Amino acid sequence: MSGVLLPTAFHVRTAEHNPGNAWLRRGAYTLPAHFGDPHYEALAARFSSVLADVSSLEDMRVEGVGADSLLAAACGPGARTLGVGHVRAVHWSAEGGGLRGVGTLLRDAENAFVLRSPDADIGWFAPHAPRFDASIRDATAERGLLLLAGPFAPAVFAAAGLEQAAAFEPDELIRQDWSGIPVALSREPRLNATLIACGAEDGVIVFDRLLRAGRALGLRLAGQQALELLQLEAGIALPNLDFKPARANVASEPLPASLGLLPPNGKAQALTGVEFDCDDAHPFAPLFHEGVEAGHTLRSAYSPALRRAIALAQIDPKFAAPGTLLRLGETKNADSEVKARVVPLPFL
Repeated sequence: MSGVLLPTAFHVRTAEHNPGNAWLRRGAYTLPAHFGDPHYEALAARFSSVLADVSSLEDMRVEGVGADSLLAAACGPGARTLGVGHVRAVHWSAEGGGLRGVGTLLRDAENAFVLRSPDADIGWFAPHAPRFDASIRDATAERGLLLLAGPFAPAVFAAAGLEQAAAFEPDELIRQDWSGIPVALSREPRLNATLIACGAEDGVIVFDRLLRAGRALGLRLAGQQALELLQLEAGIALPNLDFKPARANVASEPLPASLGLLPPNGKAQALTGVEFDCDDAHPFAPLFHEGVEAGHTLRSAYSPALRRAIALAQIDPKFAAPGTLLRLGETKNADSEVKARVVPLPFL
């Protein structure tokens, strides 16, 4: 993506519902930070349903007879066996082993894929594509992308006339005509959510249809702060927020295992959750166990569902067992230290 700040396909509508003019930049796009209270929006995803604009996720189209070979070389052999109309979580690494990116691979046709990621790393894939007889195209601006989450989401889909979206397998990609508008549906099981992709030109109509269908069911809009809190509670580490992707070809950090993408080994820290005994967030802070540095936190936030502050953490495996008590920082006055407890992921 370029350095220009862009509106999403739904910006006209999200701006109408954003009286506080609260915006965040994610990638090349401006997205609502919240629609009044991000904590309330996150709770709505637990007890009713929320609709969020997630169009800043980048879509890289990979096409050609060698598309599967290119993706298999970068993301592992599973790309070759991914069936048409199916989806798979993937990651890719530098030659030194450091994690370059993480995302979802969708197979549209025999020789056509979409790699969807918060940072699709297009500049790295593109130079290699000709060697595999494949082509790369940034298709992000061609579509809008919404996320519908929560226990009432199936009822919202049914009210909107999208009954097929209420129940399909987590690895399925469904394309259908929705009263004259083509849409593509895929699951985000970690958030109990469905992604709805549509052409950019159809964004306002799709947004209005879903919001109108959910009106009687308590559907709320959710901004980025609520969405990122839900991702934190789900134990999802995000590139450029929790970790800096390895962009040098020989980079050895961060290891995929240290971010929960592979089982930890002797070299890798374990990705865990920690709960604090307070309401204050403590991002990117050292953690100690009986005076020994055990690791450090990543993103941290107050969780209204858990009624306490939480954080993702990278911890030495010998201190990563659930229930292990840690302290934030190391001072001579132990009573003044913030206490933390290791918990398994996801938090909820």
